[in-house]
Amino acid sequence: MKISVITAVYNNRDTVAQALDSALAQTHPDVELIVIDGGSTDGTVEVLQG
Repeated sequence: MKISVITAVYNNRDTVAQALDSALAQTHPDVELIVIDGGSTDGTVEVLQG
């Protein structure tokens, strides 16, 4: 069974990587991570693309 984690972000550059790492660290073998950015202007998108 696939688990989808969907999260919305907006100007969370300082915390978004830690939050996503936590979601990806789960032990379930099939996790899909979907991130929706609400137009961040603080570099959040660049962190996500990094």
